[in-house]
Amino acid sequence: MGIDAPVVSPTFSLMNCYDHIPPLQHFDFYRLETEAEIDTLGLEDYWDGGVSLIEWSEKFPGRLPVDAAVITLQKVSGTEREITVEAAPDRWNDLMKEVESYASRH
Repeated sequence: MGIDAPVVSPTFSLMNCYDHIPPLQHFDFYRLETEAEIDTLGLEDYWDGGVSLIEWSEKFPGRLPVDAAVITLQKVSGTEREITVEAAPDRWNDLMKEVESYASRH
């Protein structure tokens, strides 16, 4: 995306925002225990006009937008990860092609 700052996990702050075009919001649900805590973050306010990344989104799958792409990283070995992307094809075909192209080069 061209963001120069390191994009780090917001484990303790719950959310990091990166001022860029489009803006990037990075959430971490690991420490959240209830949906009420998600409401305090104002999560839905960030859906429009940017890219939102959510770690541990599987804790509250009902809170994701219907057009969300879910990317799962599975540890295969000490140096290998398997990446699975689930998304509505009509919205995410171009993104999926870019991800596959990037993954094949790295």
